[in-house]
Amino acid sequence: QAPNFGCRSWGEPVVDSAMGASLHRAEDSTDETENSSSARDSGCSPRSAALRSADPARLQRGAWAGAGALGVGTFEVPANVLRPIQRVFKRLEPSLFSLPDWFPDCWPCCQTADIVRVPPYTFSVSEASTTSSMMWLWPQDQKTFSLFQPLFDAAVSAGLRAGPAAGGPLELWSATIIVRRSRQLLEESTEFHTDYWHDAVPPGFAFSLLTPLLELPEGAGGLEFMPWTAPYKPDSSLEVPQRLKYKVGQLAAVDGKCLHRTEPYKLEGQSSDSVRAIVSLDVHPRFPDSAAAGCRQSVRAQHDGDAYVVPNQWDSASDSDE
Repeated sequence: QAPNFGCRSWGEPVVDSAMGASLHRAEDSTDETENSSSARDSGCSPRSAALRSADPARLQRGAWAGAGALGVGTFEVPANVLRPIQRVFKRLEPSLFSLPDWFPDCWPCCQTADIVRVPPYTFSVSEASTTSSMMWLWPQDQKTFSLFQPLFDAAVSAGLRAGPAAGGPLELWSATIIVRRSRQLLEESTEFHTDYWHDAVPPGFAFSLLTPLLELPEGAGGLEFMPWTAPYKPDSSLEVPQRLKYKVGQLAAVDGKCLHRTEPYKLEGQSSDSVRAIVSLDVHPRFPDSAAAGCRQSVRAQHDGDAYVVPNQWDSASDSDE
């Protein structure tokens, strides 16, 4: 059975090329998964020259593993799986944001401590390298990490599967809350990147699962990504950014090789809430070993070992080397 990404739709095109390259919402189709639960796939309309050779009917049937094979897939998950994390985050906010909301724009590294605790939970804080004024909150222990397991389980129940390069089922390895408190994100302050940059990681093997923890302020920016025109082929990218608006209850599975970034934005008016919090789950199979090792090296570069990771031989080897 082909991997199934439960994908419901692409986002809106950011810009159209001269050939009209864009991806649009397709009608949902339903396929049977291995555990007899139903998952939704959607295809894409072949609007560009590169897409005209694609067979939309094949995409609808999931023969190409749904739209997730083209870089990003979306899943509907129960909003209540986020409630335990939401409650903890609300308790964290006073520690994270004791400074005025304009302060992070000027001094993004000086807004919080390296460790924040809301007993019995503990998070470490690191600064994002791809987006200004953004911090990552990493669980420091197994108890804190366990808050995120239900979200991963819900994604799997919704139909999330790895691609053909996988040697086993997807597993959750680490998690983080991506937080930004600012009224704007300039174009030059956010860059396109891949999360699993290591050469040993093939397309369709590893994913960042992204979903908003809380409803975002209106206009707070979504996910921009470069979709592929052929399944599991990053080199087939249209290089025409697509926009996916974040909403609570919808999870985006971003392939480890798909270029993406936080969408630039500017909050208008006198919004009293400028906090943007996105949950990110680090998922991939255990096999093949070389690909899993590449995943662990990629993610470790984000937290430098200062985060709870499900015990494994690859991170243990890195710990012993330090």
